[in-house]
Order: sequence, then structure tokens, then C-alpha cells
Amino acid sequence: MDGRIWGVVLATWSLLACGETSSDGVAGAAGSGGDAGAVGSSGDAGSAGSGVAIDGLAGAATAGAAGNGGVHLGTGSWEVTGVVTVEPEQAYFCEKIDFALTVDGDTITVGRDGVMHSAPVQIVDGAYLATSLELPKGSCNADQLLVNQLRLHGVDNDGDGEADALEATATLDQVYIVSGDSGTYAKVSIAFKALPDDSQPKLSAHWEMANPLDRVEVIASEPVDASTKVTLTGTSTLPLVATQVSDPPPSGAVIGFYSSQILPLGGTWQLEAEGKDLAGHALALDATSSPLSTLTDPGVYTPDGFEGALSGVSGSSQTVTGYGSVPAISGEHSLWLEPSSQLLIHLRRQSNEKNLHFVVRGFAASNGQVNATKNVRAGVVGGTQVVTLEPKYPLPEARDATGDVSLPWVGGVLEFDAVLDEPGQDVLLSISNSYCQDFFFGCRPSAWMIDDLTLE
Repeated sequence: MDGRIWGVVLATWSLLACGETSSDGVAGAAGSGGDAGAVGSSGDAGSAGSGVAIDGLAGAATAGAAGNGGVHLGTGSWEVTGVVTVEPEQAYFCEKIDFALTVDGDTITVGRDGVMHSAPVQIVDGAYLATSLELPKGSCNADQLLVNQLRLHGVDNDGDGEADALEATATLDQVYIVSGDSGTYAKVSIAFKALPDDSQPKLSAHWEMANPLDRVEVIASEPVDASTKVTLTGTSTLPLVATQVSDPPPSGAVIGFYSSQILPLGGTWQLEAEGKDLAGHALALDATSSPLSTLTDPGVYTPDGFEGALSGVSGSSQTVTGYGSVPAISGEHSLWLEPSSQLLIHLRRQSNEKNLHFVVRGFAASNGQVNATKNVRAGVVGGTQVVTLEPKYPLPEARDATGDVSLPWVGGVLEFDAVLDEPGQDVLLSISNSYCQDFFFGCRPSAWMIDDLTLE
């Protein structure tokens, strides 16, 4: 019989004689000119291909493998480091990223320091195959690091057949890199290596002498189990609410916590926590975290149009009779807020007062570029709603001269109103600058003259 025919027959016998199939295994690759080995059992390597020559070429036998070369990879948690290169090279771009990774069922979850993402995943041929996975950026000044398909191969370093490391590479062809107020597109390549997660997750909060309207935010160093409980104890006891900080949210994982209530002024709190990460390691508090505290209570402001002694006001502010040739908005005095300053006012309800009202004039350094917009918020201590206030009508450009060289232009009078429906005696009003830099589209923070502050 022709040698070629014998080769085919022998190859067929070899294939049929191989071990039983298993859902954990996949067929081994065929040798050059040979047949594929059979599927291995429970993740072990299958038998070698026949390696029989066809067309007179010597065939190299290749063992079939359940998984990546016989490496078994199941669900689990890993610590990942990625070495980053950019083409063309970008100044100040990150050199590496790192994050925790967990595969549970058909979901892969990645996260680091309050940022968490998830995506669908399959375990295929000894590798995690994730699709449309966004990575935590860390210090990378990129708009987004989104990998369309990431294949993390299991690596068996000790020869026991189980993956004890992961490796992968990914190339992102169009990454928008942000630099100041501009940006550019570049190709980003990342070489990943991962080891089993053996690190203890930590909670951190740096929230000393804070504005209560900013709320408490506590972040975990990696995703933790949804059963994790974090509580503020001290001036009051307040359980914090878990947030998944993920879209779409993975089931059973959270990475941040926040207060659902507006805390009182002059308070101090400690963090207490109980929980674990997705690998089962107990949660700890970051040793660098300081006690949480709110701004000192400046007393209570009694609405009088800022005509009397100033009280209940915290921040860099003072009462003035006018600025340049511009008089106080109402009465003899108005409250003055410098361009770079911020303000917090503590008011107290007398009965069912819920309508907060005040007026403003913005003073600018440049005519036609006055930016009276600031971040104006109000809320009731003990409540859950922080209300953002906007003027009743569009902000007018500066149109009147002040006679002062520092801020030579002033805008019209703006009215601000808010309805505060939540129960509670103490009301807080906060005014601070929005994100605004001199070089950014000509944006310049303005000074404010404030008056007629009432709670009715």
C-alpha cells in the first residue's frame, strides 16, 4: 500500500485511540503535515498528533492541550501590572498601570483606588478572553484605556498544571492623550503580567476640615465584596452607602462609599470598616488616613443684608460699602468675595422657612470676558439633597466701568433662588469657583458682591 495512505490510516488510528474528551480541554494543534492531538481530560495535555509526512515532508508531532499548553485556568483574583509604551512618545505619560483583577463566572472585574470596571469574559484555551474592557488609568493622562479584546494567558511556572501567573499584550491604536487644554491621539501598547492576589485591601479617606456639602467619600484600593460595611463614628454615627462606580455594575463588588447625609459643621469622625476583597482578604484602614472633620462652625448668620457685625460666615470675605465707583447692591453694605476665594454661610430656620434667596454682581478683569459663574450649592444639615443654584436669567457680560484698575468691569445684578424642602434647622450655603483657569478659553474667575441673603 502507498506510504501516504498508510500515513493517513495511522493518523486516524492515533486520533481515535486518544483519551476521553472533557469540557476543560481543547484539541492540541496539529504538527506540520500531521493531525491534531485529541482533547485532553480535565485540563491535561491530549495525545500528540501523528506527525506523519504528507507530500514527503516530515511532520512534527504536537501534543493536544486542554487549555494553554495543558495549563488549567479557572476563576480567581490577580494583581496585574502593565508596562506602558506610547508611539509617538509623549512627555509625562505614565510608564505603567496596576490594578486588581477578578474573574467570577462570566464577568471580569478590574479596579484600583476607587475606580472599577467590568466586562464579559470567557475562559478559552487556558486564557481569560475579555471583550470591551476599560482599564483603570491610574496616573495615565488618557481619556480612556479601552481594550476591545484582551487575552490573558495562564502560565504554569512550577509545573503542577495550574496557572500561577498571567501574561498578555494589548495595543490600543487610537488613545486620546490629554495635555492641559489640548490633546493628541497616540498608539499605546501594554505588556501585562499578573500574579495571584495576596494583598490586603485598604480604605482611605483624606477629608480634613471639609465643607459638609462636599460629602464624605471613602475609596477602597481594589474592589471589595458588596457585603462590606463602612461606618462613621464620632460626633454622630452614620453608615456609609456603597457605590459600585462601574458601568455596567458587576454583581457583588463595590469600590467606594459615601455619606448619604449632610454632616454638621465642627464635627469629627473616625472610620470603622468590616469586609473583604474579592479574593477573601480582610479589609484594613489606610494608616495615612486622618480623622474626618468638617469646617469649624462660624456661628449663625442672621439675615440683615450684611449691615451689622458679620457672623455665620466662613471663608475669605468681608463687608464693603462698594467697589471703585460701584456702591453696595442694597443698603449701606454688601458682602465681598475675592476672585480666588470661597465662602460658606450658616443660616438657621426660624419656622417653616424653605426659600433661599440672594443677589450678586460679578466684577471682572476684562470687558466681554466676565465670568460670574461659580459653584453655588445649598442644603439642610441632616438632609440628603445638595441643591445647585443657577441665576434666574443668563449671565450678562460686564458692561459698566468700576473705575478700579484691578477689576475695571462689573456685570448686572443676578438673582439666585432655591427651595429647600427637607426638614432640619440648620441650612448651609456654599460658594466656590468652578473649574476655571486663566489660559483656558480666556476663562477668569470673577469677584462677587453679594447682598439680600434671606431665608423665608
